[in-house]
Amino acid sequence: MPPNRLAALAAAIAVLSGCSSGQPRPKPLSPEAFMGPRTEAAAGTGSGGSAAGETARPTVQIPLNASSTGNGAETSSSAAVPPRTSVDALAPAPSAPSTPATTSGSRPTSLPTIGASSGEYMTLGGVVAEVNSTPIYANKVLSVLDPILREKAKRLDVNNFRREAAVDINRRIQELIRLELLYAAAQRTLDEQDKKLADLLTMQWRMQQITRAGGSVELARRRAREEFGMDFDEMAQEQSHNELLKIYDQKKVIPRIQVSAGDIREYYDKHVNDIFSSAERVKFRLLKVDIKKSGDKDKAVARIDQLYKRAKGGEDFAAMSQKENDQTLFASKDALDMNPASFSIAAVRDALAKLQPGQVSEPIQDASGFYLVKLEERTPGQVRPFEEQKVQDEIRLKLRLEQYGRLREQDLGRLMKGSIIRPDPDVLTGRKPATPTELQMLNVALDMAMQKYPAYASAK
Repeated sequence: MPPNRLAALAAAIAVLSGCSSGQPRPKPLSPEAFMGPRTEAAAGTGSGGSAAGETARPTVQIPLNASSTGNGAETSSSAAVPPRTSVDALAPAPSAPSTPATTSGSRPTSLPTIGASSGEYMTLGGVVAEVNSTPIYANKVLSVLDPILREKAKRLDVNNFRREAAVDINRRIQELIRLELLYAAAQRTLDEQDKKLADLLTMQWRMQQITRAGGSVELARRRAREEFGMDFDEMAQEQSHNELLKIYDQKKVIPRIQVSAGDIREYYDKHVNDIFSSAERVKFRLLKVDIKKSGDKDKAVARIDQLYKRAKGGEDFAAMSQKENDQTLFASKDALDMNPASFSIAAVRDALAKLQPGQVSEPIQDASGFYLVKLEERTPGQVRPFEEQKVQDEIRLKLRLEQYGRLREQDLGRLMKGSIIRPDPDVLTGRKPATPTELQMLNVALDMAMQKYPAYASAK
């Protein structure tokens, strides 16, 4: 057989042998396959060593701001676990049109007008911010804001909606930047045992979600999409970030909190009157006979005397004050309820100080008319003593939370100084104008929100 025919036959045999059924079968999935990939923080955010000797999880816990979520490397369909607390209000970003990249890599020549929008996102996965080269995507920003924007669109016109959406979006972007900085710090400073603990807690969370969905992974995925508008695997990734940030707080922030007995006593002494004291309160009814409405003073005197005799005789004072009152303000169905010292008519204040519940005062006179007062209920003022354990516990928790907030802000300030962040945080707070690139990044999420406005506004 000619050499060239032999070579062709050998090549064909080689191709066929590659398609044989004798190839190795794929390996079964390991538990790690159920976890999202761990994303290491990008270089340039600072440095720190592992927490030596800190393998046990501390028992002291303090609530975290904004649910302590963060984001590592994201996909174009990234979503966030909704935050539980608000963050500082931010100024709206300018709203010039942007030309973000589409999923196909091309750039649209122009965005559709608001009225002509079909309600579908024209931009998917646009980057609105970067923290040390880690992107934050527009749909991650909007996933949490979606229910808020839906409600606002129902009551706002398009211009007011755009302004408020810009404020909400800027606030969320800054929040995600802060969480990314903290997550990167946690990745650097926590040891492998801490990270494995975060993975274990995330796996437990994942199994709980599957159990709540009836034990089906597919039902859990559907529930995540329908109830939260998120991908289930991405929710698990966010939960992993949550757990790691909680461990970071418990090991790196909470141990630095120091509240002494002197601090607690000082706080009590400073706030004993405005926080730990309650003023006396009274419930009473007031009936007025106006001199002008009665015709003259003599007629007013005769009328108030008659009302007083009826009240002392046991007639329903509440009904009298509602039907026969010359002052509409005092004729309410409900009794007046206040600190007696705050009432404006001095003669009535003096009468309230002497009355016991159920008693009716004698006629009280001032320049405009006469009054009858019936006291229904008196609650004495009181001061909660410092020796009460609950008082000290409340003060201790308040001071610990205040210190926690200050320490968090100090850490974030240090992390921001050592990081490369786009857009500049000062742009988000309105202290600095945006560059064209920053403006384009910020407008990606705003343009996406505006494209959804017609669908939001028309929804019932």
